[in-house]
Order: sequence, then C-alpha cells, then structure tokens
Amino acid sequence: MPDILIITLKRFSNHRQKNQCLVDFPLENLDLSKYVVGYDSQSYVYDLYGICNHSGGLMGGHYTACIKNPNGTWYHFNDPSVSIVRNAEELKSPRAYCFFYRKKK
Repeated sequence: MPDILIITLKRFSNHRQKNQCLVDFPLENLDLSKYVVGYDSQSYVYDLYGICNHSGGLMGGHYTACIKNPNGTWYHFNDPSVSIVRNAEELKSPRAYCFFYRKKK
C-alpha cells in the first residue's frame, strides 16, 4: 500500500445530479488491513491530513480545503481566507469529496 492514499468520492450521478449525502470517514486510524491478505496488518493504518470540498453543481461551484499541519492543528483554506478548525468533527461535511491519508509509521 502507498504511503499516501487519496480517496475520491463520486459526487455526481449519470443524470448530473449532485449527491450531497454525508459520508462518515475516520480522521485517524483508517484500517485497511482486512482488505489486504498476506502482509503485516500494522502497515495498513492511515491518518487523514487533507480534505477537498466542493460546493455548487456540475457546471460550476467553489472549492475549499482543510489541511492538518504537523502539530495537529486543522486549517480551513477558502481563497485568501485561512482559519483554524476548532472542532475536528466540523470537517465531516456533505461537501467533502477528496480525502488525503498518510500511512502511520
């Protein structure tokens, strides 16, 4: 498994409708070991460090990002505005569509 794992959700249907369902995803300890056979299960655990969000529709919209810095603080980037995310549960949004995980060492 790679050191960096990127998971992208398909948020649009074949009928050009946006899927806004809330997807529950782990912020820490995403364990993929049950999906891999024959290797050390310890090496398949990942922590989230980035999220891309999209608001709007298929023909247009706006992108933002949330990034966790090395000291563990989450930041929300919205064009020139950067703010601290005080509650990590706020990261879970129906706008989240791309998740960046780093393998635990």
